[in-house]
Amino acid sequence: MIRVYILLIIILSSTSLCVLGQVKKDTILYWNKNRKLEYSDFQGKVPDSTGFKVAVAPAEIIVKGFFEDGMLNFKVEVYFLKNIAWMIDSSENTMIHEQLHFDIAELYGRKIRKGILELRKTHQASSEKCSKLIQELLDARNMKDVQYDQETAHGVYINKQKEWNKKIKQELEELKEFAIDYDENNEK
Repeated sequence: MIRVYILLIIILSSTSLCVLGQVKKDTILYWNKNRKLEYSDFQGKVPDSTGFKVAVAPAEIIVKGFFEDGMLNFKVEVYFLKNIAWMIDSSENTMIHEQLHFDIAELYGRKIRKGILELRKTHQASSEKCSKLIQELLDARNMKDVQYDQETAHGVYINKQKEWNKKIKQELEELKEFAIDYDENNEK
């Protein structure tokens, strides 16, 4: 039991800027296929120096462990932190680019859900295997975000942006059975 507790602390600390219990419900936006990010969702304070950045859109994957039917299981949530997000360029291209970062987070949330389900089906959902799977997918998500920003020049290369939009949309569709549908009020 102590190993599971330690695992959960590691997972939570590696996936979020803050603990879910400290996040106010009205400051988060769960990923929803029918609800795209809007300028009003970027409620954070713009820093004095933004460098080359025109927006910051923190999309988080929160993984919480629990026991179900005597086996380890996980609840995986993907949400946007409105109170930390900021934007100085609300152009359509910037909005599309930031939305896709949110979509990439959802894609990896689905991959985690799928991986955990597969481990549970084969009765291999040990804390070690789950932790390894989750960390590998979180690391892959971070690398995907970096690759996305590099290849699109943070959304400047419109044709590359369109390619990424199409690719991520297709991957989300392939994993649609692992989606959690929240309505616009952040409720299932």
